[in-house]
Amino acid sequence: MAGGLFRSVKKGGSLLVTGALFLGILVMLNVAAGRLAWRSDWTGENRYSLSPQTHRILASLDREVSILAFLRTSDPDQDELRRLFDEYASASRHLRFEFIDPERRPAEAQRFGIQGYGVILSSGDKKEEARTRTEQGITSALIRLLRPRPVEVAFLSGHGELSPFEADPGSLQAAGQALRDAGYHLRRVTLLTAAVFDSLDLVVIASPRQEFLPAEKALLDGYLSRGGRILALLDPAPGAGLADWLSNWGAVVGPDCIIDGSGRGRLVGLGPETPVVSRYEANPITAGFNLATYYRLARSVRLPEALVPPSRGWLLFRSGAGSWAETTPLAMATPRLDPGKDQLGPVPMAVAVDHPARQARLVVIGDSDFATNRDWRVPGGGDILLNAIAWLTERPEEIAIRAPEVRERRVELDAGQARAIFLGGVIGLPVLVILAGVATAWRRRAL
Repeated sequence: MAGGLFRSVKKGGSLLVTGALFLGILVMLNVAAGRLAWRSDWTGENRYSLSPQTHRILASLDREVSILAFLRTSDPDQDELRRLFDEYASASRHLRFEFIDPERRPAEAQRFGIQGYGVILSSGDKKEEARTRTEQGITSALIRLLRPRPVEVAFLSGHGELSPFEADPGSLQAAGQALRDAGYHLRRVTLLTAAVFDSLDLVVIASPRQEFLPAEKALLDGYLSRGGRILALLDPAPGAGLADWLSNWGAVVGPDCIIDGSGRGRLVGLGPETPVVSRYEANPITAGFNLATYYRLARSVRLPEALVPPSRGWLLFRSGAGSWAETTPLAMATPRLDPGKDQLGPVPMAVAVDHPARQARLVVIGDSDFATNRDWRVPGGGDILLNAIAWLTERPEEIAIRAPEVRERRVELDAGQARAIFLGGVIGLPVLVILAGVATAWRRRAL
């Protein structure tokens, strides 16, 4: 009797200890989960994670920033914005956020100049309104907020260059808008107004169609010699290559057109005249870059044999294996590799050059189409352009892959597909479960 009681007590105590240990483990896991914010984003566009650019901006934050969302309490955007703001706040201890209903607290809305609803970022006496309620809109507002003044970027005109002020598919309006969102001030200049060059942070030469006069090249030389910065996007002939002038500044532009004979472009509907780039060289502009980009009708751009110290140069990227630099004009013959005449790939396509003795910087890319309205929404190309401009204007915290545009994906079914799904899911699956149950019961009865 006593032995049975002892065994019962021992068994009960063992169960109690086991239950206490299990409960303790659950408590510890709960505490750890509360302190360690580990998440995994499996969406195709990482729509629930901050982009590398946003992380870099937040990591460089050295002042207190407030995000004030002026929305109705019942606004359906609140939940998504709160999730996004939580990501921002977890990435920087200098950032806090608050939701304000302007109908309940009109004085706050009036103090920040809010007419209706919106998102305001403020630091000290400075404030910026986000132009969209997206990560890209909020990060762009944060960049504008942190800048002491707008960066002056001039697009050269007078030689048939592309313009950020025009909306046709072959122009740069989308790129211009992205620059404005990031706090750049855009203007159009000609070499006839060279007196304004000293007030510019950057000059963009986008696909000139006519060659520059010697006097115009001398003006560009003077601008660079005084610490200027130039971004040149140069298409193959009949575009102007500025080859003789650029060679003096450390960029060698070839009289050719790059052909991609690997067939990779055909997978996405591109011809051999559009090389696809998926590997990037070690350089400060494409560091960590992992997106494939393509370039319609591109020419070669490489570094010279040597640069005079302390000048430094970087190759940004090359065309892929199976490509070559075609020297015969495409209008004259079908592209065909001539080993004795054409340069076998991979072919250099873009370079960056730094001349610290003169405080001058230069980036030359052998294509302009990747930055046009036609291709701006294709991931990667816009990042290349904006990263190059950030490096040229010495804003390394902005060099990163930006938040992608979240695209709506729909699955549209025709009548036959909808009928097949209905018959298989609504009728077929339950029938299979019933048949499996009947078979199992019959087998057990037979035993």
